[in-house]
Amino acid sequence: MTDHIDQGIVKSDQTLFTIIEALDHLGQAGVTDLANYTGKSKSSVHKHLKTLDKGHYVVKDRGQYRLSFKFLHFGGSVRSNCSICDKFSRVGVCTQSAVRAS
Repeated sequence: MTDHIDQGIVKSDQTLFTIIEALDHLGQAGVTDLANYTGKSKSSVHKHLKTLDKGHYVVKDRGQYRLSFKFLHFGGSVRSNCSICDKFSRVGVCTQSAVRAS
């Protein structure tokens, strides 16, 4: 029976985000380390890493995976589309100009 909280949640997506967050925390890791860290099976972690690698979201180097620079694109998009960020950015620029002028 499905728990009420889990209705509408895609478990494989949760696993994918868990792996991304683990790589963010660990910096880099192999399949076994990620499986141990996340509590997921090695086969599941490996399949998700292959998917992330194919989409260029991770970089594999000598059996170790790390997040790629592709995530910076998303951060830049969030920043560009955030009206609060824009306001703070302008305040920061104004503050820096005032400091230089003094």
